[in-house]
Amino acid sequence: MKTYFPGNPAFKAIINIIIIIALSAVAPGPGFFLLAMLPALLFFYSGTLGKFKIGLFFLISFFLCWAVSSLLNLSFQPLSVFLFGLMGIAIAEISNRKATINKIVIYPALLILVLVAAYLILPGLQQNENPWQLIKSYAGKQIDDTWTVLMQFPLAKEDINFFKQNEIAFKSAFLKIVPSLTVCSTVFMVWLNVMLGKFFLHKNGVVLPHLSGLSQWRAPEKLIWLFILSGAASFIPDSDISFFSVNIFLISSFIYVFQGFAIISSLFQNKNVPGFFRYFFYIFIAVEPFLMIAIAIIGLFDLWIDFRRFFVKKQESS
Repeated sequence: MKTYFPGNPAFKAIINIIIIIALSAVAPGPGFFLLAMLPALLFFYSGTLGKFKIGLFFLISFFLCWAVSSLLNLSFQPLSVFLFGLMGIAIAEISNRKATINKIVIYPALLILVLVAAYLILPGLQQNENPWQLIKSYAGKQIDDTWTVLMQFPLAKEDINFFKQNEIAFKSAFLKIVPSLTVCSTVFMVWLNVMLGKFFLHKNGVVLPHLSGLSQWRAPEKLIWLFILSGAASFIPDSDISFFSVNIFLISSFIYVFQGFAIISSLFQNKNVPGFFRYFFYIFIAVEPFLMIAIAIIGLFDLWIDFRRFFVKKQESS
């Protein structure tokens, strides 16, 4: 019979999971960034200790931290913690089935999006309320909270006045792209955790052949037509058509971001760039919108230029 002591991998796993979940309640700001990496940690531990055991460890940690936070009146967000944990378990389960990278990223993202939509919409349906109005109301509250935090930053007086003068326009524009922003951020979060989990597993001698060759991933060629048509339709004066077109355009643009990432990954592999620098670069891009646009442009023009042929190795392995 196995025992659990500080040197035992299972003991270390449950302690690390508890620490990350607890920090999200004690220090919501920095704790959130650690919580966002929880899926990668669960994916890694599932590959080394087994997904059933890690799923059980997560549930124990989740309810334990929730109970303690309730007693201490801490800012615990059970929905966010549960969704991040479920994301990691879903990644591990689908990866265990030797699925392609597309399925490993898309299926967990769909699961999270469906659960979030159900959480927001089902209560309204029971009360005969408009689901979209409920989503707008929830998104509006999140925007107001974000705006309040933004105004607390040490900005220049001119910048503060500019934001205040255009507050309604900013909020309206942001609310218009909530669907695509939610989809893109969820998919990116899953993708980043898949990459981090794969990196941790590789460092511990666990190789996943079905995740190899990521640097050669390409977006479907026919996507370019959806990109062009949705971009053109977004200028149509009709508000409904413009709303759907803008969101479809942003989602299709985001797919080209992944193709741009694949090109950069190929460059990193060719130049033997250290793994830590690679993931630091990816995270930096995630918080810098202008670099994200540049990456998307690279991915788009790869359709005609094929950047990888200039530097890819003859025999490349991820």
